Amino acid sequence: MKVCSRDNCKNEIGKHGKKYCSNSCSAKVSNANRKVTWAEKTRESVNEFFKNDPRYLNRDWKNYKGFRKKVDRYSIQQLKNFKPELYEYWQSNPYTGSGDTSKLSLEHKKMIIEFYDEGLSVEEAGDISNLEIIPYRENNLNAKKSLTFTK
Repeated sequence: MKVCSRDNCKNEIGKHGKKYCSNSCSAKVSNANRKVTWAEKTRESVNEFFKNDPRYLNRDWKNYKGFRKKVDRYSIQQLKNFKPELYEYWQSNPYTGSGDTSKLSLEHKKMIIEFYDEGLSVEEAGDISNLEIIPYRENNLNAKKSLTFTK
């Protein structure tokens, strides 16, 4: 049996006649003497930005997704119970992901992730005072505005 050609790899190669035991070994050899490009330097600086920006700190995304689902359910229930006419208006033309951004969506005035980061409850995040029905396009623009900032 033949052995992989990469240094420090002593895995056996099958009868297929290749030089390396896997695509990973082959890539490690071909990338060993590669020069760093501007794209890689840019990627490193972008990664550094996200690593140090408090909005992108490592958080438990599984817990956040569960929190988000609970807030969404609670928000809809609040709308049904306390403002049924607004709920009916929303349901008459809801945004369903079809691409028509003029359709309506349920907006949380203060973003749900802010409630999550502050450790506040589902009830506070989904409270009727934090809800409004607006066109999806406007909702999407509001979210983008809140994610951009100047240092």
